[in-house]
Amino acid sequence: MTQISFPKLRKNLKSEKQTRMTQMLSTKGEKYLYKEIIRKLMAGKRVTYGDVDFNKFDVDDILSVSDFYDKHIETLDSMCRSIINAEPQTKPTFFV
Repeated sequence: MTQISFPKLRKNLKSEKQTRMTQMLSTKGEKYLYKEIIRKLMAGKRVTYGDVDFNKFDVDDILSVSDFYDKHIETLDSMCRSIINAEPQTKPTFFV
């Protein structure tokens, strides 16, 4: 019987998501903004001005990251709406 470790699966998926995200960002400044600011804010952590190293990025990095999220937010919104509006279906399972 195959067993699934959900904590391990969640950890691996989270790691893969973070790896793919940093690969989509091209400059060190964009990656800094994502890793040190955006991810922390998304996790509900507090980020203060003192936490930010303003020498690690410039205004172009901010604009690039902003454009990136603007382009992808429509796709995410559409996907979320599709999931919310999907009809539930039952399917037999082999484990509980």
